[in-house]
Order: sequence, then C-alpha cells, then structure tokens
Amino acid sequence: MTPNQNAYGFCPKCGAPGVQRERRPDGNDKCQHGHVYPSKSALPEKPASNAAPDDYAEWQKQDAARLNWLCQEARKSGIVLPTGGQEPPALNPDGSLATEKAVAPK
Repeated sequence: MTPNQNAYGFCPKCGAPGVQRERRPDGNDKCQHGHVYPSKSALPEKPASNAAPDDYAEWQKQDAARLNWLCQEARKSGIVLPTGGQEPPALNPDGSLATEKAVAPK
C-alpha cells in the first residue's frame, strides 16, 4: 500500500486514516480523530493536504468553549457538579484540562 492508501480509507470529515470498521452491512468506520461515518462514504485515497483544512482542532476548540460555558451556567443556576468539592476545571481549546499544558494541534 502506498502512503496515500489505507485499508479502511480516509475520513470524509477530516481526511484522517480510518482505524476501525464495523463488520456488518451498512456498517460504520471510525477515523483516528474519533469521527464516525458510514463505511461507504470513506475516501479511497488521502485527500490533498491543501484541499480542505483539518476541522478537528476547530471542532475541539468550539466544544471546549461550549462545555466551559455549560459549567458556568450550571454553577450560576445552583446545580452542583460532581467535582469532589473542588471548582470544576476549565478546558483548554484542545480539550485537555486547563491545569495541564495545552497540546498544540497537529
């Protein structure tokens, strides 16, 4: 197999190689970034690097911001979040805890 080919094809959302395939009719594939998509929509060859940007980092950033906002709203409403009595940690844009060093997207 050449570097532009993969046994499970490539993710139609981000272009990452597929790493898992369900062995059933109309099954799903999963890429290394965790996207789940129908096997029949997997791309047979790796997309050109300049064809579409990797949206995974942007998705992570938006999701971390949304979760941080939901935690803030829950605290304002008096909802107790199960954090062991500590202030719930915020998330970095890459999805890691704010107490950890953020990992730059690849």
